[in-house]
Amino acid sequence: MPNKAPKKSLETIINELTNQILLTLSVIGLLAVVVSSIRALELGLKPVMFLHFTLWVACSVMYINRDNIAQRTRAYLVVSLLFIAGAVGILTFGLSGSGSTILLATTIISALLINNKVSIIVLVLSSLTIALTTFLQHINYLTIAELTNSTATLYAWYTELIGFVLFATVISLAINKFLQYLIQANDQLHQEVENNSSRAEQSERLLKAVLDALPYRVFWKDKDLNYVGANTAFLNDAGLTSLEQMIGKSDYELPWQEQAKMFRADDTEVMDSQQAKLNIEERLTPSEGETKYLLTNKVPLIDDQQQVFGILGAFDDISTQKSLELELRQAKIEAEQASVAKTEFLSNMSHEIRTPLNGINGLLELSLATELSELQRDYLEKTSESAKLLHAILNDILDISKIEAGKFELENIDFSLTENITNLGSFLQPLVDEKGIKLVIVNTIANNIIYHGDPTRLMQILLNLANNAIKFTEKGQVTISCSITNKKETAHFCCDITDNGIGISAEQLPRLFKNFSQADSSMSRRFGGTGLGLAIVKKIVDMMYGEINVSSELGKGSTFSLSLPLKLGKDTVLKKDLAIDPLVTLNNLDILLVEDNRINQMIALKILKQYGAQVSVANDGIEALDQLEQLEGKSFDIILMDIQMPNMNGCDAIKKIRFQEKFKYLPVIALTANVMSHEVKSYYELGFNAHVGKPFKSDELISKIYE
Repeated sequence: MPNKAPKKSLETIINELTNQILLTLSVIGLLAVVVSSIRALELGLKPVMFLHFTLWVACSVMYINRDNIAQRTRAYLVVSLLFIAGAVGILTFGLSGSGSTILLATTIISALLINNKVSIIVLVLSSLTIALTTFLQHINYLTIAELTNSTATLYAWYTELIGFVLFATVISLAINKFLQYLIQANDQLHQEVENNSSRAEQSERLLKAVLDALPYRVFWKDKDLNYVGANTAFLNDAGLTSLEQMIGKSDYELPWQEQAKMFRADDTEVMDSQQAKLNIEERLTPSEGETKYLLTNKVPLIDDQQQVFGILGAFDDISTQKSLELELRQAKIEAEQASVAKTEFLSNMSHEIRTPLNGINGLLELSLATELSELQRDYLEKTSESAKLLHAILNDILDISKIEAGKFELENIDFSLTENITNLGSFLQPLVDEKGIKLVIVNTIANNIIYHGDPTRLMQILLNLANNAIKFTEKGQVTISCSITNKKETAHFCCDITDNGIGISAEQLPRLFKNFSQADSSMSRRFGGTGLGLAIVKKIVDMMYGEINVSSELGKGSTFSLSLPLKLGKDTVLKKDLAIDPLVTLNNLDILLVEDNRINQMIALKILKQYGAQVSVANDGIEALDQLEQLEGKSFDIILMDIQMPNMNGCDAIKKIRFQEKFKYLPVIALTANVMSHEVKSYYELGFNAHVGKPFKSDELISKIYE
C-alpha cells in the first residue's frame, strides 16, 4: 500500500528552521562571549557582555532540549531574546552598532517562525525602541559617543529610523506573502498527493482483485530472486496468510525447499537470456501433503534501460489433468497390450482353424475330382459350400481385427472398373438364379479408362453389399447402378445397390455399421452371418476416404449408396497375365514339401503330383536342412515350407538356408495358415520368395509356384 505524505510537512520545515536558528544563535553567542571577554580586558566589564553570555546560555540550553520544548515556545523565546539583544545594542551603541541589524533579523525571524502579526508587533516595538533611544539622546538623558547635539546628526537618526521601518515592513510583508504561497502550495501538493494516493490505492485494489480472480497462481521476484508480490492463490499454496509474510523471502524459505534449486535455475535462465520460458511442467513435492504438478510460465521484467530487475511468473495446478493423463497413458498401455494379446490370439486361432480347414477343403477338392454317385457329390458340394462359408467368416474376423490393430493395408495398382463390375455380375448370377430373383447391373463407366487403387478391397465391398441385398430379397430384383462423377478435379466411383427385400427400420439404422451388429437379432437365426460384413465395409470405405450411406423403408427394401475417390491409372492398357499350363510347367520339378500336418502333407502331395512334380517331404525344419545337405551335385527346384512346426519352425529354417551361399537364391514359398499382414511382411524380410495362405486352392498354389 502507498504511504500517505505527512500533512504537517510545512510545520516540520518551520520546526527544523527553528532548530537551525537556535544552533546558529548558539554559535554566534559563543563568538560574542569570546569577543566580549577579549574587549573586557580593554574596556572593562560592561552590562552588554553579561547579556551576551546570558543569550548564549539560553540558546544553547534550548537547542539541547529542542525535542522537549514545543516549537512555538522555542520560537517565542528566540524572538524575545533577539529583541532584548537588539534593544540593548541600540541603547548601548546606537545605530552604529549591531542593534538595528538584530532588530531587523528579529522581525524577519518572527514572521518565519511564528506569524505576520507577531512580526508587526516586533517591528512596532523595534521602531519605538529606536525612536525612544533617539529622543532620550536628544534631550541628553542618554549619552552615546556617536551622537552630538547637532541637528544633522539627529536628522540622520530619524532617517535611519524611517529606513528601518520601511525596510522591515517590506521584508515582513514579503515573507508573509511567501509563507502564504508556501501554505497554499503545500495544501495543493498535499491534495494532489492524497488524490494520487487514492488513485494508486484504487488501482492496487483493482489489480489485487484481478490477480486474485485469475485461475492461476501469480508471483513476482526481484533481481535477487526474492519474492516481492503474489496473489492470494499463491499465498494459499505457500501456507501464508498475508503478503508481508512472504516479501523478501526466497524459495528456500517456503514449503517447496526441495524444489527451490530447480525453480531458481529456471528463474536464472529467464533473467540471463531475457527470454520468456513457457509451459514448464514442474513437479512440486511439499514436505507435508501430496505431490502436485504445475504448468508454469515465466517472463523477465525489463526496465527502460533494458536491464532486468526481476521476474514475473504464473502457474496452474494441473494435478488433476496430470492424474487423468497418467491414467489414460496406463489405460492406453493396457489397451495396447490387450490389442497385442488379441492379435496374437486371433493369429493363433486363425492358424489353428485354417490348418484343419485346409485339410477339409483339400480333401473335398480331391474327393470331388473322383468318381462319385449323384448323392455323394451333392453331399460333398454342400459340405464344400459350408467350408467356404466358414472360411469367409474367419476372413471377416481377421479383417476387423487387422483394421482395429492398424495393420490393415490397402493395395494401389492399376485396374479396370468395368472388368471388376463384369466379374461382380459373374459371381452374383448363380446366387440370384438359385433364389429365383433378378439381377440388373447398370454400368455407365467407360471401359477404356484405367484407374488406380485397390481392386480386391473394392470387389470385397461390392460383393458384401450385393450379397446382403440378395440374401434379404425373397422376390423381385437387385439393381446395381455404377457411374463416375467428377468432384473438385477428382474422379469418384458411385454405386447404388438397391433391393426389394425386407428393409430396415429407422430405429435399426444407427447400429447398422457396428461390429457384430445386425438390424435385428432374428436376422442371424434366419439369414446367418456374423454381423461383421457391413462394419468391415464401413471401415474400408473410411480408409479409402469414401462415403457410404443407406436409405431404407421397412418391408419395401433398401438402397446402399457408395462413393469412392479414385486416381487415374498410369497406363492406358492393363497388362494381362499369361495363361499357364501347370501340367507342363511343373513337370519334372523337384519340390521339397516341409509340413508337419499329415493331412496337409497328403493334400499337397496329391495336388503337386497331379501336376507332374517330384516331391520330397520333411516333417520340420531340421529334416529339411538334413535333406538339403544330403543332396550331392544338385538341389531342389523349390521349397514349400510351413511356419509353425515342432523342433524347428519355418522362420528359423529359412535363416539357416539363406545363411548358406549355395542356397542364397533357392526359391522358398511360405505355405502357412498365418495370414496376418504383419506376419506376411516378416516372412518376406526373412527371405521367403512368396506366401500362400491356408486353406488354398490347387490353382492358387500352382500359379504361385509358376511365378
